[in-house]
Amino acid sequence: AGAATVTTDVTLTLATGAVAVGGASVTLDYDPARVGLPAVGDATTVRARVTDLTAGALVGKGAPNNRDDDGDLEPDQVRFTLVAQNGVQGAILKVTFDRCSGAALTSANDYACTIDGKVVAPDGVTAVPGVSCTVAVVHAP
Repeated sequence: AGAATVTTDVTLTLATGAVAVGGASVTLDYDPARVGLPAVGDATTVRARVTDLTAGALVGKGAPNNRDDDGDLEPDQVRFTLVAQNGVQGAILKVTFDRCSGAALTSANDYACTIDGKVVAPDGVTAVPGVSCTVAVVHAP
């Protein structure tokens, strides 16, 4: 048996007021020296590390794409394309990262969750202003 993989769960939460989100792009930046995912792009192994917390309201787990944002050939950002016909709000996704061997535990401050561009209501047209994204971090033993 191999060594147990130690993981870190990062939950993304949308703060939307009382308005549900039908469409948005969200990026989660992380420190690849401390946590990582087992593949790049939208590989099956990347999608397997994402849990939809919306009971299936979100199409395709937000189509996660693990990518290299700074050009150093080391993935450091997961981008999500959120599409939800009936809208989503609150805790929407959980990403399970592998913790790098010997790396210090991460906290919410070690991740940046950013809303990219326009956020729309479930009608696909109406802008939803002031939406923000926060993260919560839980470490497996």
